[in-house]
Amino acid sequence: MFNFVTKLLRKSNNNDSSFEIDENDPIQSSTIQETIANGKEWERYYLNVPYKEKEIAKEQGAKWHPIRKQWYTQGFFTDNDDFARWLDFDPPYTLFSPCFSIAKAHRSCWKCHKPTPVYAVMCDEYEYYGDPGDPIQVGSKEIYFSPWYKDNETMFFSLFQLSNETLDELSLFNHPVIEKSISIAKRKNSQQYCIHCQAKQGNFYLFDEIDSPFSVYSQTNIQLYQFDIPLKAV
Repeated sequence: MFNFVTKLLRKSNNNDSSFEIDENDPIQSSTIQETIANGKEWERYYLNVPYKEKEIAKEQGAKWHPIRKQWYTQGFFTDNDDFARWLDFDPPYTLFSPCFSIAKAHRSCWKCHKPTPVYAVMCDEYEYYGDPGDPIQVGSKEIYFSPWYKDNETMFFSLFQLSNETLDELSLFNHPVIEKSISIAKRKNSQQYCIHCQAKQGNFYLFDEIDSPFSVYSQTNIQLYQFDIPLKAV
């Protein structure tokens, strides 16, 4: 089981920025995502609906996502020009979760061989944007789009994938791990350095391998700092 160290709160006047939680107590997700029954694949189409057209979107079956602040349809889209226009936009991010954690682990520095901390992002319930398929034709214009899919498998990824919007939200928290993570995220390729000899650590072998610092197979060696703010990443 992962080691949930702290659930962090935004900065307040009394500087009470965190509280300890029972690491044996499962963290409850704040997700509003719905599960499709009968084994059907979960998918959503998010729409870029102008405010003045919101009633039209509602009449055609679109729903409002209060966290993402977007209209969407789940499992279908209506084959008409309105929906085609609403699908015609590039999403500003391709990964979304209603909450996430900053992960801290240690690895042996390749140069001095001393243990040094490394940081990443972890989420265990998220939506991701798929690869656009065949376009739909609206007049003389071809519109490419993809549904969003849902995954419940734990995933770690680099800090450089965090959007500026998410980094701005993180800056409202007062904690040394968060300040360090924001600093790393703003570096080119989120470069991390050994705290002993300052050697570049790179992002190779940080993720996915069985013996990587950030692996579901080494849960007890990872500390997690959880946030109830939306994750938007690319």
